[in-house]
Parts: sequence; C-alpha cells; structure tokens
Amino acid sequence: MEDILVPIALFLVIGGSIIGSQYFKYRGRQDLQATIRAAIERGQELPPEVLETISNPKRPPKKDQDIRWGLALIGFGLGTAVYHFFLGENGAPNPMVVAGTISFFIGLGLTALWFLKTRSK
Repeated sequence: MEDILVPIALFLVIGGSIIGSQYFKYRGRQDLQATIRAAIERGQELPPEVLETISNPKRPPKKDQDIRWGLALIGFGLGTAVYHFFLGENGAPNPMVVAGTISFFIGLGLTALWFLKTRSK
C-alpha cells in the first residue's frame, strides 16, 4: 500500500503547486483591476506607465540575470562533484554527477555570455 502512496502524493503536490500558483496570479490580477476600477470611478487619471504595465505585464530581464544563473549552476555542478568525490562509488557514472556536470557547463556558458555582454557595451 505504501508503494502507491508516494507516486500519488508526488503528483498531488505537483498539481497543487500549479493550481495554487495560478490561483494567486488570478487573485493578484483581480485585485489590480479592482484598484484601477476604483481609481477611475473616483475620477483619478491613470498615468501611461500604469496602462502599459496592465497591457504588458512581463518585466524586462535584469542585466545581471545571466551571471546569477551561471554562478548558481556552477555551484550546483561543483557541489555534486565534491559529493561524488567524497561519497560516490567508482565505476559507472552516477546520475547526479551527470546532472552536475551538465549544469556546471551550462553555468560556464551563462557566465561567459554575461562576460561577453558586459564587455561589448
């Protein structure tokens, strides 16, 4: 019986997380629209920045986003390498080591991308 509970709980948690995030995003939009509606009813004029934010809610990427992700992935890759060095077995590659190596090289690529972007400006 316990063998089936773990996969069921896993999918319930994943589904609950997705539904919860969508619900809170919906509530945030609903609150924003109620605030704007109240401002319009009171006769206040809305600045163009507010109208642009409503029509295009995506934020522009931060300028240091590449270096942050790159360093985080390098740290994860090095952490899994150290873990495997001290606690791993010799022989066939451990899946965590493969994931760590991939993330390490993706992190190096993002760090190089950040370096090239800042250098070209």
